[in-house]
Amino acid sequence: AATLLKNSDSQNIQFYYDALLKGSICAIESGNPASAISPLEYLTSISDQKFQNQKIESCLNLFRAYSLLDMNREIVDVFTRLSPGNIPQNEYHLLATYTANACVQLKEYTKAYDLYFNLVKNASSDVAVDALKSLWNIEKNISNKNMEKVLLEAEKRLEENPLLIADFRTRLGIDSFREG
Repeated sequence: AATLLKNSDSQNIQFYYDALLKGSICAIESGNPASAISPLEYLTSISDQKFQNQKIESCLNLFRAYSLLDMNREIVDVFTRLSPGNIPQNEYHLLATYTANACVQLKEYTKAYDLYFNLVKNASSDVAVDALKSLWNIEKNISNKNMEKVLLEAEKRLEENPLLIADFRTRLGIDSFREG
C-alpha cells in the first residue's frame, strides 16, 4: 500500500485515507475497536497538510478506540505529542477530555486537574460543565485542592447557568463543613 501511495495522485490518496478512516469507524461501531487502532495510528501520522481533516478525525476516533479498550497510557502519550495549533479548538477540547479521563483512570490526578481546569476556562459551555463535574469528582484525590479557584473561573465562563455554580458552591460548603 505504501508503494502505491508514493506513486498515486492526491485524489487516490484522499480516497485511500477516507476508506481507512471509514473502515476504522465501522470497526469501532461494530464493537471491534482493536482492529481500528493500527489504521488510525497510521492516519494520525500523516504530515501532509492537505489531509489534515482526516488526521484530526482519525485522532478523535483513535482516542475513542483507545478509551473503549482502556488503553489510557496510549491516550496520554499521543496527546502529549499533539500540536494544539494544528487542531481546531472544539476537537482539541474533545481530545483533552479523553486525556483527562484517561489520567483519572491512571490515577494521575494532578494532570487530570490541569486538563479539566483548562477546559473549564477555555472550552464551550457544555464541555466546561462536564469538566467542572469531573473536577468535583476527583478533587479529593488532588493535593493542591483549590475548588474555590475553579468555581470562580467557572462562574466567569458559565454565566448562563448560575444554578450549576450555586449547586457546586453549596457542595463545596457542605464538604468543607464536614471536614471541619
